[in-house]
Amino acid sequence: MEEESFEKNDFSPWSVLEKIKSIKVSKPSFKKEGKTTSSRDNL
Repeated sequence: MEEESFEKNDFSPWSVLEKIKSIKVSKPSFKKEGKTTSSRDNL
C-alpha cells in the first residue's frame, strides 16, 4: 500500500529519477556528437 502512494506522489523517487535521466540523456547526446566527429577522423 505504501509503495502505491509513493508512485502517485509527484515527489516520488521514480519521478525524480525520470526527470534526472531525461536531463542526463539530453546532455550526453551533445558529447556523443562530438565523439562521432573524432571517429570520422580516425576512419
